Amino acid sequence: TYVVQMAEVMPTEADGAHYDMVAGAWVKDGVYYTAHPVTATFVVEDNQRGTLTVHVTNVTGSTFVNRYEALGVLSLQIRKDFTGRLNNEWLDGDKFTFAIQAADEATSQAVENEDILLPEAITIGKTTENKTAWFEDIYIYKEGTYLFEIAEDRSADIQGVTYAAPRQLKVKATDQGNGVITVQYDMTDTVDEVQEAPIVFKNVYKPGSTTLSGSANLKVEKTFTGRQNNEWLYNGEYKDTFKFTLGIDESHADTNTALANGDIVFASTTLEVTKNNKDNAYFGNITFHKQGLYKFLVQEVDEQNKYPY
Repeated sequence: TYVVQMAEVMPTEADGAHYDMVAGAWVKDGVYYTAHPVTATFVVEDNQRGTLTVHVTNVTGSTFVNRYEALGVLSLQIRKDFTGRLNNEWLDGDKFTFAIQAADEATSQAVENEDILLPEAITIGKTTENKTAWFEDIYIYKEGTYLFEIAEDRSADIQGVTYAAPRQLKVKATDQGNGVITVQYDMTDTVDEVQEAPIVFKNVYKPGSTTLSGSANLKVEKTFTGRQNNEWLYNGEYKDTFKFTLGIDESHADTNTALANGDIVFASTTLEVTKNNKDNAYFGNITFHKQGLYKFLVQEVDEQNKYPY
């Protein structure tokens, strides 16, 4: 009776292998080696006719099982470009949260099968350095072409902010046959479809317009004296008329720019004051679409040189 033990030759660190503590196995080039031996008992008997017979008993662990596993890692960085407020200032409560998810059926299936492990969402806020943040690594265990989408959480939008559209990236994972999956990605929404790092999301703050009431804030009071009882004339032949214009101070650059960009809109720029409206004369409203300091001029126009001004 003979007992024979067979074992697989284990690779070592000198061979470029490493020991996986979780799996309890040596791994080289993606191959997991079987550490347990196969033991068999061989019983050899003489049949008394000049021949030996042999049969095997007590075989334990009769199969050597090896498996191959490859891994690719994708790291993605997000940068928030947020403009629009004065000096592009961020407020304490400004936060932008990003999540990555599968964007097609093949990628969804790979995630469901755990061939791809996706990270949790990340948040960029006022105190985030350089307004950039990294997702935890994306682990890819199977070769393929995948499509992902990164989108901002819109559940708590900041009022007045225009949010960036979701961005997609196409990922190509290629198994090199040695346990390594190389990973490359292209942004699908860039003109030249090249890798972009970090991936930028642009948001713009623009408050709603506000209107300055002409009747409350742009009244014109005309003092006209000299006639008996300081009378104003208004009849079919003649009426006392005083004309005024409302415009910007052209020496003020910010006001010039705002008017040219449509950020300042006048309802009216001329006003006539007569006996009938002298106690309640005013220009129309001014609408503002952008915050700022603006300067305006109200001027009286003497078209006929009728009166000394």
